[in-house]
Amino acid sequence: MGTTAFTLYADPTGSGAFSNADRALSSALNVGDTFSIQLGINFDSGAGGNKGFNVYSGGIGGTQLVNINNGGTQAITINALPMFANYGTNAMTISFQLTTSTNLYVFGTGRDGSESYSGNFTVAAAPNAFRLYASDMQAGDQAKPYLNSLSVVPEPSVFALLGLGLAVVALRRKTKIS
Repeated sequence: MGTTAFTLYADPTGSGAFSNADRALSSALNVGDTFSIQLGINFDSGAGGNKGFNVYSGGIGGTQLVNINNGGTQAITINALPMFANYGTNAMTISFQLTTSTNLYVFGTGRDGSESYSGNFTVAAAPNAFRLYASDMQAGDQAKPYLNSLSVVPEPSVFALLGLGLAVVALRRKTKIS
């Protein structure tokens, strides 16, 4: 993970402390768009603690589409099913691609650098927000979730349409000037 990252504090264990960081995307994903996030988890959450993130449609108060969680063990789950099982010190890059209006393809690499995950999720609406969370964490910076490198990449045809639009504007300007 880069030298700067965002983290959450929610400690000590047993205190009931929690912390959320919510963010809306500038717009919902279009078919072909990919949202990526880099998540660093060094130590596990400890007894009773949880850390991870959720992806939503309809904003933070809307429908939770995907939950990626680390809680109490080395296992990292996606919607309560196994995602990554191994320890490691690498940041995980996890991506969400809307492949059709009702299919969200999730793929990524685990913190050991060799595990990989891919899966499809049926969604009623496109993702447009996410939440990073932490709760009941043991003390120490090494136990916190770190987030970095958020990006949304439009599908290639969006770039082609943008280029075509700029070419038309340039042609119009050239025609008017002559």
